Amino acid sequence: MIGRQLEVIYCDDVRQEIGNKQSFIGVYPGDLIISGSLPVVLPKLCLVSTLILPRSDEVASARIRIMQGDQCLLESDGLLPPSEEVKSTNPEEVLEEQLLRIALVVVLSPFQVDEETVLRVVAEVDGAELVSRPLRIRRARSD
Repeated sequence: MIGRQLEVIYCDDVRQEIGNKQSFIGVYPGDLIISGSLPVVLPKLCLVSTLILPRSDEVASARIRIMQGDQCLLESDGLLPPSEEVKSTNPEEVLEEQLLRIALVVVLSPFQVDEETVLRVVAEVDGAELVSRPLRIRRARSD
C-alpha cells in the first residue's frame, strides 16, 4: 500500500511539449548556488509539486503552501477533484487508478533573493502536513 507522498522538482523552466509531455529545464537536485553578491533577481524559478494520495483515504481537504523560510509565498486551496470510480481490471492499472495525483506548477517570475534562504513545499491533507525536500538557496563560497 502506498501512503501519502509529496514530490517536488525545482527548476529554471517548465515547458509543455507535443503529446502532453512536460520538459523540466535546469533541475536543481540539491542547492541553488548563486555566484556573486546578494541581493539578486532570478528571471524565473519553477516548482513542480505532485501530491499523491491513496483514493481509499477519502480525503476531505487538501492544500499546498510554498514557503520561503517562515514566509508563505503562495497558498492553494480546493485541490481535490470530484471522486471517480476505478474501472480497470489490469492489476498494474488498478494500482495506479487507486492513487490520486494532484500536480501544481508554480512559476515565480521574477524571483528576488535578498539573502540565503530555503524554499519548501508543504501540503496539508485533512490537517496533517507533508513537507517536501527543501531547496537551499545560497551564495557560492569563495576559497
